Amino acid sequence: MTPPRAYTREVRSERVLEAPLNEAPVATPGIELAHRLVDVVVDHMGEDVVLLDLTGLAAFADYFIIATVDNERQMGAVTQAIDEAARALELRSYSEGASDSGWVLVAVGGVVIHLFSLEQRVRYDLESLWAHAREVVRVQ
Repeated sequence: MTPPRAYTREVRSERVLEAPLNEAPVATPGIELAHRLVDVVVDHMGEDVVLLDLTGLAAFADYFIIATVDNERQMGAVTQAIDEAARALELRSYSEGASDSGWVLVAVGGVVIHLFSLEQRVRYDLESLWAHAREVVRVQ
């Protein structure tokens, strides 16, 4: 007897392998998206960029990207570049905060990007708050 064949379909621009009814689907890991977004932040001059793996630690996100930006104009440019990268991947991005506040949060899929001014990054110290998270990448 031949086992049932698997097939693929697109779900929120992630490839999902549809298995036979008795097997669970396997999704492409979000780590690929996280690495792409780190590249976008670095390409747009984000500094001290850190990628943290929150899988198993938080229900609201799988990965955090934390970066420092020099000024309001640069923060706006990085935010816009993240939005464009998300659209290119057919994903939605959600932003909160304003460039002049020193902290902008952008969520894309299971990745949350925190863009900080140097002062706000020191003040909120997210890396210490999420010290149990595994550091995947650090670009200085």
